[in-house]
Amino acid sequence: MFALIGIWIAWRIAICGKFLPFLPDNFVCFKNWTFEIVPKVIEQVIVPIIVLFVLGYRWRALGLDWNWRAWWISLPALLALTAFGVFTHWNALPRFGWQTVEYFFGAGLPEEVLFRALLLTRLEAWWRNGAWALLGSSIIFGLTHLPINFFVFTARDWNQVWITALTFQMGMGAVFAFAYQRTRNVLPLAVVHALVNALNF
Repeated sequence: MFALIGIWIAWRIAICGKFLPFLPDNFVCFKNWTFEIVPKVIEQVIVPIIVLFVLGYRWRALGLDWNWRAWWISLPALLALTAFGVFTHWNALPRFGWQTVEYFFGAGLPEEVLFRALLLTRLEAWWRNGAWALLGSSIIFGLTHLPINFFVFTARDWNQVWITALTFQMGMGAVFAFAYQRTRNVLPLAVVHALVNALNF
């Protein structure tokens, strides 16, 4: 799990910093399907699921089963975010819909699987304390956003890089970790995550 997080941070630094010679001249780091979204889904969703399936874990243990209770708990947030998105993007609904899909695969699903279903649950088992696990996973979640904050969101201003990581991103990590502790299902959380990102970026 920590290796997967480290690999993703190194990959994001390499592509967002344009340190790889095979990147196209017009490459833009954020929301690129070829170099960011597809590799992220493979590395943070497909590989861990295959490994854990081989080890005997099943869908429910991975937080990936169709849990109606989790969807009902998430329904108010899903409806509110969708309504707000439709209201604020009324003149560009197809674009908002496409952004939500991009963020589902580029952030929602992979990050909820890696940071909530895997990291949070391992920290809970390791520390035997849900509150400390929530805090630890949230801090790690915030820190993993440092490369994209630096290269994309904050014009390489280190003060803003850290402020964004330790406020918005760590805060959202705590919200999603708390929600996962209540639902034990990443699917509705991945949709909520995608909607939050589509509304903010």
